[in-house]
Amino acid sequence: MAVFRFLGGCCLVFAVHAAWAGPPACPREPLRFQASPANAGCLVRSGRHLLVVRDRLSGKLGLPGGRSIPPEPAHCTAERETWEETGYAVTAERLLTGPSSDFRLYHCRIVGAYQIREKVARPLRAALEIEAIHWVIPTAVDREDLRFPAHWPYLLELFERLPIAEGS
Repeated sequence: MAVFRFLGGCCLVFAVHAAWAGPPACPREPLRFQASPANAGCLVRSGRHLLVVRDRLSGKLGLPGGRSIPPEPAHCTAERETWEETGYAVTAERLLTGPSSDFRLYHCRIVGAYQIREKVARPLRAALEIEAIHWVIPTAVDREDLRFPAHWPYLLELFERLPIAEGS
């Protein structure tokens, strides 16, 4: 109780709850094309911009995503990891990479209103893993700044084929 009084009482409790509240619920009925657990992530496009995260350990840019928590379906992993790393609630709409891939990449859309900013405030829960969140123009990204530069041409091709969603 003394800790709460010292740190501001209800404000601290609210901040901790907001930072550690669970991710948006993922439908347990898996998308028709992918029911099994797998490491997964999201390709999120808004206009000419792509959502990326800067990894704290490598200092490099990459897509939001990560490890599955079995029996979590891969599309739920993509949604949860994107929410944990960026704070954006997303819906996985379409599998972009095949089930044989070690990492399943989904086209995801942000749920609700959002604004495109070059740099986005990082959620507290992501502080150990993510250095920064950015909306970038993919063709302007320096390959030396990428965590997986060999994958970039393929990601650019996928990005160009995605429908253009606009932030609001």
